[in-house]
Amino acid sequence: MTKLMLMTLFSLFMTTSAQAQNMNNISQRAYRDVFEHTQLSKKEQSLVSIALLIGANQKQLAVTTIQEALNAKTLTPQQIISLLAQLTSYVGFPKIEAITEGLPEKIQKAQIKLPKDTINIRHAVGKKYYEKLDPKGYQVINAAFGDAAPQLVATTYPLFGDAFSHQALTIREKQLVTVSCLTALGSAQPQLSFHVGTSLHVGLTANTLYDIATISQYYSGMPSAYNLALAIKQHTESQKQNPYAE
Repeated sequence: MTKLMLMTLFSLFMTTSAQAQNMNNISQRAYRDVFEHTQLSKKEQSLVSIALLIGANQKQLAVTTIQEALNAKTLTPQQIISLLAQLTSYVGFPKIEAITEGLPEKIQKAQIKLPKDTINIRHAVGKKYYEKLDPKGYQVINAAFGDAAPQLVATTYPLFGDAFSHQALTIREKQLVTVSCLTALGSAQPQLSFHVGTSLHVGLTANTLYDIATISQYYSGMPSAYNLALAIKQHTESQKQNPYAE
């Protein structure tokens, strides 16, 4: 190998290293800025970060962030399983199962209480918890889709009952997780709008939701952040909760 070739390779290596370092600096600045400008607790930050990563389909980063939250004792194994169960409704079971496989055994062994396995009981539980989010929600969804897709409505509420009835997270924390995931998902604006409304209904503040938007700039980009910000603004101005209602 000639001296010129060696010098060229060294120059390329140094340029690549400098570019990587520059990108690290940009990332570190962004991470610092978004978290310094929010008022979420450490627990809330962990819930939001994990849910944003799952919504953005960042499996390995989600696993790493879950492990960090567990090691720091920010979240318990039951709370982590509760979070993952919650998000099966929004990203599907295969993605959540793939994440769970990469977690420590003590998380995989954690249990949450489920409703008795009959379709009627699970449907009743799902309906009950859905109405905690929106007292008229069941009637609205049934009116909108019951005739056209009865099989969809019939299976939605048992699944919702399984995912939502656990008590390791509060209803506000569950909504924090749901809004974060839907924000990063980026393809579910009606559902995001609905859950912004229900989050306000169960006691989350607009400022807390804007904190999610602020953090989402780091994990899923500015478009998703401003989609959420717009939904919050529309709800706080109009007080309309359910986008499926006429």
